[in-house]
Amino acid sequence: TEVTNAQYAEFLNSVAWDDTNSLYNLGMGGSFGGITRSGPIGAFSYSTVSGRENHPVNFVSFWDAARFANWLHNGQPFGPQDNTTTENGAYTLTPAGIAANSVTRNANWQWAVSSSDEWYKAAYHQPASQGGDADDYWLYPTSSNTAPTGGQANYVPAGIGNTAAVGSYAANYYG
Repeated sequence: TEVTNAQYAEFLNSVAWDDTNSLYNLGMGGSFGGITRSGPIGAFSYSTVSGRENHPVNFVSFWDAARFANWLHNGQPFGPQDNTTTENGAYTLTPAGIAANSVTRNANWQWAVSSSDEWYKAAYHQPASQGGDADDYWLYPTSSNTAPTGGQANYVPAGIGNTAAVGSYAANYYG
């Protein structure tokens, strides 16, 4: 499911006082964001923008998301960005692994970032025997073969022009 600005701000406040891994992107404080940062390096604090607490976080890289998954896997600890908070858990993140783009999920992971294949299946798949399309895949991720409207999904050009609160649209077969 989408990670909200409030959830990501909690993560930042738990591990990113000096933000050694650049988990905060300045775009998060802009019009498509929802999180602001204040204070000096070593004492950063993060707040959600009023009214955008339940909107999905934007401007997060794969590595930021992997660190968030590690933090969840580790029980949402409070402390510096290290192997007990953000660098180990669902993934083992090392500079060499990141540079080579060779990081994979560890065994017994509890939280993870979906691969493109996993995302595609979650977005488009529904078995025909469970009310899905004859080939088990819909043409659109709104559980339909008809192009979505602005009332079914937030997308260009029919969308609202910004993010919508998490849960604003109907869930698909997988919830």
